Amino acid sequence: MTIRLLLLIPTLDRSGAEKQFALLASRLPRDEFEVHVAALTRGGPYEADLQAADVPLTILHKRWKCDPFAYARLRRVLAEFQRDILHTWLVAANAYGRLAAGKNPSFKTIVSERCVDTWKSGWQLSLDRRLAPRTSALIGNSNSVADFYRQQGFPADRLEVISNGIAIPSATNIARDEILAAFNIPPGAKVVGFVGRLARQKRVKDLIWSMQLLRQLTDNVYFLIIGNGPERARLEELTRQLQCNDVTRFAGHRDDAFAALEHGAPRHFGGQVAQRRIIVAQGAELGPQQRALVDRVFLHHQHLVGAEALESVLDRGGLVGHEFAHVIERCLGLLVEWVEDDFLVLTDFLETIVVACLATTLFFGGWQVPFLMPDGFHFPGGAEFLVSNWIYVLLGMASFSFKVVVFCWIFMQLRWTVPRFRYDQLMSLGWKGLFPIAVANDRDLQPIPLCPLFRR
Repeated sequence: MTIRLLLLIPTLDRSGAEKQFALLASRLPRDEFEVHVAALTRGGPYEADLQAADVPLTILHKRWKCDPFAYARLRRVLAEFQRDILHTWLVAANAYGRLAAGKNPSFKTIVSERCVDTWKSGWQLSLDRRLAPRTSALIGNSNSVADFYRQQGFPADRLEVISNGIAIPSATNIARDEILAAFNIPPGAKVVGFVGRLARQKRVKDLIWSMQLLRQLTDNVYFLIIGNGPERARLEELTRQLQCNDVTRFAGHRDDAFAALEHGAPRHFGGQVAQRRIIVAQGAELGPQQRALVDRVFLHHQHLVGAEALESVLDRGGLVGHEFAHVIERCLGLLVEWVEDDFLVLTDFLETIVVACLATTLFFGGWQVPFLMPDGFHFPGGAEFLVSNWIYVLLGMASFSFKVVVFCWIFMQLRWTVPRFRYDQLMSLGWKGLFPIAVANDRDLQPIPLCPLFRR
């Protein structure tokens, strides 16, 4: 008996999940499965692989996050294709597929999750929990993914782990310097590589920040990014803003990426640790065994201190642990966030508050409140609202405190967003931006203030 299988995915762009999807759809035995593929939003490069395997494809042309027209088309496809199994992939398809299947479908509904989705907001996790009764099984590609959804309340007896599988390309005989030359990287340079889709959840931005810091120690390290995605334009702009675009190479999609990997890190995590390779990984993606391996290697290198030690570790291809913070401090000075010494943490907070108070006094009008005079409010047109002296004092204190809190919030956003800011940029903002505004807004220089809220 042939099993009728409907596979649903958002797009057929070049990415890891989409590749696994295309491999499954095109290589299932035709004497056992009748496969039909549906893409929620659009097709993509893997559409050609499906056509070559004679797999029928339906594109639903979803335009918005909540698209009732795409939902109706999906319901029609489910009705026309008498399926035995609906297998959905990734967040959007998992939600649309289970909603369209209904509460008591006559077929099995299987969802695939491909990463630890810590980025999901509360309503998305709540939707997953509500749709769990409609799910026959949830398939993760690693134990970490399964553990994450088990912690979210998904029943453990319906969780399965099926690892990714690909055909391993044959080895090449290309020399390392030839590969580097193809990417315009000088011979003998150290290379930090990334291979994957340039999407926000991949956090390639964090690697670019790290490159900007690492190049403070050595000018012989390059960042090679292989892959495409919606974040490429933003990442290229970020490299220009951080002034590391001269050591960053965006190679786009490459069918020969395996050749570059041959001269980089081994193809499995244990081999990387055993061969003392440099590892950069998201903690949420690591299982307990991998974290234990990293911790042991980190502890082994805790005696290393300073830039010279770091460069020696880079030359050996080792791992740098806790003491890397001291190297960063030598590059960035007092902008390093310390969390080990309570006194240093206290002084850092005090510095933020003091600078916020100064900025409020110099640029935000201090304790002034719009239209508030010592005897009360005087509005345009002659309207007045008189208040007592102690209310005037309290309003001034509240105004000053509120502006200080706003400045502290801005400082925190900057520290959480920007790896570091240059002193010349700070001076340019103060003298060319904030100071002219403060002068123009001074009541002694201009009878009509530009902004009463920030008037001094």
